[in-house]
Amino acid sequence: MKTLFFYSTLLLLGLSAWAQCPTGNVTGDRTISSNCTISSNLTISGNLTISNSATLTINPGVVLTVGGVLQSSYQGGVITINGGGTLNAGGRLYNQVRTVTSFNISNVTVTVNNTSSTTVLNDYRSTLNITNGASFTVVQGNFENDNETNLNINNSTFTVTSGKFLNDFQADINLTNGSQFNVSSGNMETEDQSLFLIDDSDAYINGNMNNDYRADLVVQNGGTLTITGDFNNGLQPNGTGANEGSVTVNNGTVSVGGDLNNTYGSDISVDGGGSVSVTGNVDNAQAATIDVSDGTFSYGGTINDPFAGVSSSSTDSECTDGCCGSGCTALPVSLLSFEAESRQIGTELKWSTVSEQSNDYFTLEKSLNGTDFQQIAQIAGAGDSNTKLSYSYMDAASHASKVYYRLSQTDFDGTHVYLKVVVVGGDKTASTVRLYPNVVDGTQAQINVEGVTADMSWKLIDLNGNSVDCGSFIDSQAIEVGQLTKGLYVVQIASSTGFLKTEKLVVK
Repeated sequence: MKTLFFYSTLLLLGLSAWAQCPTGNVTGDRTISSNCTISSNLTISGNLTISNSATLTINPGVVLTVGGVLQSSYQGGVITINGGGTLNAGGRLYNQVRTVTSFNISNVTVTVNNTSSTTVLNDYRSTLNITNGASFTVVQGNFENDNETNLNINNSTFTVTSGKFLNDFQADINLTNGSQFNVSSGNMETEDQSLFLIDDSDAYINGNMNNDYRADLVVQNGGTLTITGDFNNGLQPNGTGANEGSVTVNNGTVSVGGDLNNTYGSDISVDGGGSVSVTGNVDNAQAATIDVSDGTFSYGGTINDPFAGVSSSSTDSECTDGCCGSGCTALPVSLLSFEAESRQIGTELKWSTVSEQSNDYFTLEKSLNGTDFQQIAQIAGAGDSNTKLSYSYMDAASHASKVYYRLSQTDFDGTHVYLKVVVVGGDKTASTVRLYPNVVDGTQAQINVEGVTADMSWKLIDLNGNSVDCGSFIDSQAIEVGQLTKGLYVVQIASSTGFLKTEKLVVK
């Protein structure tokens, strides 16, 4: 009995030791089952398992390196990684919590280097929350949001650099609050009865996208979805019919760099001033519909619509001429993308258009503070075009801090439109934002916002949580309020780099 007690004691001591918070480098695996704070750079050569509702805090500026797999334990409770530091995992992430629990990543940078190129898995009925300015990157390999799982990205960035993304059976992706979702080099598949919600956020798929059987894609409240390849709504990846894919664009934008295939009873709805633009051809067959209630639908190639399923109730109702809806006459240039990339010799600016009407030239401007811009180049436009066109310019100047670039367009008649602002360098911090006045009456047409930059956007929300108006600060630091009825409003201000702030506005 003494021998059994001795070995049992050793076993318990060993398990307890493995469960402790590491204070120095660890050779082999480590399990953390209670709250743990990492306050200095630390390396774990093997796998890191977090269990038992533990919170792992990585202090700002601190790097935790895990040589193996970052994983939650089976039925492990609510797992949280936060603090503002960095976690680099050499293997894949495996979220294997199979109960109504979650893996939370908040205000921290997580990079899954995934050298074996295996699939990073958010397992069956698990929840992965990426919030509060967090950044989650899978360096290589695929990401699978498994059956009945939830991936919630709020005011944060999610990236798969080299691999495809699968949103599986009844799985949900909720991209909200100024977030960024990137599949940098791979296709995206949304399967049977899944949901992909893009709300006030941006998604970029550098490849093809398939929206499968009864899968729902929703782009709303200023959200954008850019697909560089083909978009198949109601098609399986092998090309066979899938039935009833659903796309809802309400005050959002969907840009397709290739062809749009909308088939087998699938539906695309454009409302709330939203837009769907396609560079290539459109195939709307097998009783599929594209309904433009209030917005714009455009394409640069040909359209096949044998069952007359494409319709518009807006001012321009003729969809066979390449554009229909309220924005056809108001879009001299349909911008597909505008990007800035730092190079050793400077900053490369690249942009592409789906269509151009009477476009004389583009203007590129630069600012160091986000409000005062100076012209750096003028690039000739194509006049009239219904095909995808690409442009580039190299700014040879080098900058150590944040730089803002603004792109605008000018018609032959002198009409000038600002298109987009991008930011290079710097961090996610922003200066103090303040409304003045924050109490107005019916005699005041606008309020001013101090401390904003041209890349920021604004949204007015009433007490019922409804968005009543939205816009950007691309050319002005003012918000029009003369149309508002009496009451209390919330002004939500967000930037492309993750800044978010809310202020109250009283209309008497």
